[in-house]
This record gives sequence, structure tokens and C-alpha cells, in this order.
Amino acid sequence: MFTVGDITVGDVTADEATANLARYGLKAETRVIGRDGAKVESLIGAECDRWRADYVVMGAFRRGAWRDTFGGVTRNLLQASPVPLVLSH
Repeated sequence: MFTVGDITVGDVTADEATANLARYGLKAETRVIGRDGAKVESLIGAECDRWRADYVVMGAFRRGAWRDTFGGVTRNLLQASPVPLVLSH
């Protein structure tokens, strides 16, 4: 599991999510990636290569009016992801 920056989703940190997976027998490690001005979708793609990922599970967040169904990172990954995406809102 990785996050770009120190991101908390709702009230759950990446470390708490990793601990929750462990309760179900799923081994996971947490990695926090610094953004350093890079596009988040580029960092996700690089991590896919690093981990040799088969797919990505990620949150999909809506921003703005109905026409902007997904935020920029989600929209960009839907257009050019190196692996299949599993989205959750």
C-alpha cells in the first residue's frame, strides 16, 4: 500500500488500513511517497512498475459539478493507467 504524501482517507491512515488488512491475513507494507512537484498519476505509474503491480485499488473522488465526475488524478489514470484500476468512492 502506498500513498502520495501523508494522506488520511476519512478517519483512517495508511498504517491503520494496513493493520486492518493484516487482521484478514493479508500481508501489506505501507510506503509514503513524497510528491516533490511530480504528477500524482506519474508517481502511481512508477510505483506500479516498482511493485510489478497487476492492478491498482484506489479511491475515486468527485470534484465540482456533475460534468467533473472524477478528480484530475482519477480521470488521468482512467485514460492512461499502466494496469487495470479498481475504484472505490
